[in-house]
Amino acid sequence: MIERAENDKYGHVQWMCQCDCGQEVFVVTGALKSGRTRSCGCLHREMVKERATKHGQRTTRLYRIWCSIKRRTSVEADSGYYKYGGRGITVCKEWKDSFEAFRDWALANGYRDDLTIDRINNEQGYFPENCRWATEIEQANNKRNNHLLTFAGETHTIAEWARIKKVSSDLIRNRLNLGWSVEQALTEPTHKQNRKKK
Repeated sequence: MIERAENDKYGHVQWMCQCDCGQEVFVVTGALKSGRTRSCGCLHREMVKERATKHGQRTTRLYRIWCSIKRRTSVEADSGYYKYGGRGITVCKEWKDSFEAFRDWALANGYRDDLTIDRINNEQGYFPENCRWATEIEQANNKRNNHLLTFAGETHTIAEWARIKKVSSDLIRNRLNLGWSVEQALTEPTHKQNRKKK
């Protein structure tokens, strides 16, 4: 949004806005607030063009992933928008404009049906250098809210330490919440381990 404009012929308040493509367009307040208008019309044209494209992969999992990435970064009505587009996460123009470009990158970079797309740096968007295909465990370990613990020169998430130490994540969290040191939380034997030693 650039500035307030004259009311339209029906008396509705209008704003002069600049689209991502650079085009300036007049939009009424209601359309801006509701998210009904998200571009100068170029987004609709892109979507129509994409629907008309005959790549034959509209029913594939990879195509659904591509659509999901675009939706959560640009559609305010999407349930995940606040975690992505709402905090500035975008999709590079190459992928946004072309499923084929995204598909080619995916197939050349280890895509498998059991993997999900993961942003290496969670503060940056979707572009080739910042994305990889990861298992659910790898992706869970790359969340922004992960609690990292360093012990004996190694740094892992609580979930990773739990797997390494063969204890539950909850046990480690509870110990830390009680004020235990990282070393104590990770090395103190559990009651079960003590019983086994006896």
